Amino acid sequence: PGEGGAAALADVLMGKVNPSGKLPVTFVQRTEDDPVDLKTSKSVYSEGLLVGYRGYAARGIKPLFPFGHGLSYTSFAYSSLKLPPRVTGGQPVTARLTIANTGKRAGQEVVQLYVEPVAPKPGEPLRTLRAFRKVAIAAGARRTLELTLDPRAFSSYHTESKGWRVQAGSYRVLVGASLEDIRQWLLIYGEKGTQEQYKVWVDFATRQLGVLTQQRDEIDGAINDLRALRDETAEILTRMDLDSQKNSKSA
Repeated sequence: PGEGGAAALADVLMGKVNPSGKLPVTFVQRTEDDPVDLKTSKSVYSEGLLVGYRGYAARGIKPLFPFGHGLSYTSFAYSSLKLPPRVTGGQPVTARLTIANTGKRAGQEVVQLYVEPVAPKPGEPLRTLRAFRKVAIAAGARRTLELTLDPRAFSSYHTESKGWRVQAGSYRVLVGASLEDIRQWLLIYGEKGTQEQYKVWVDFATRQLGVLTQQRDEIDGAINDLRALRDETAEILTRMDLDSQKNSKSA
């Protein structure tokens, strides 16, 4: 910061200003998590497309503070994410969603939109930031936003044709407050896939259904346990009331 940095920091710490910045980098928990060997004077940069946050995600490293992380004196809720079902004709894709300020302070949120292939190829990023927008929202208010995705968001470069081409397959379009704080996501489809790719999609959908079914069964079990506890407790209270009435009559 410059000469006014101390005063600006004091205003943030005292609550006069609501911070709204987001990290453009990743803070790792250990120096060993960095792909570059910081103990030597020479390093080999061999990450390819997996640079920065994309590399940490591909290696399954949990950062101290993820890409896009930020703090605020208020909170925001994401809802009503909508987008077309398919990328067609090289046309842009528009994602629409609603952001609500659910706190008691006015603030600004940086809405981040990521794209990830359901079945990524080797060396391909698992999740990539494709659009973002900073929006100011008063306390208790809400705003509807639109984020536009260029077809390149779903494309890869083909050396044979010397151009970008939308990949076959399906993609998750995710919106959130950081790389790891995803609030909502939807599927969108690229070009028509091969038989093998369709098998991958079916396997993914089957696994997801299995996970959701297991979660549903666990929730149903918890609900049944709570109902049993409620009924048992109510029965105990009924008996206690009857005992209390008997004791009153005896007295």
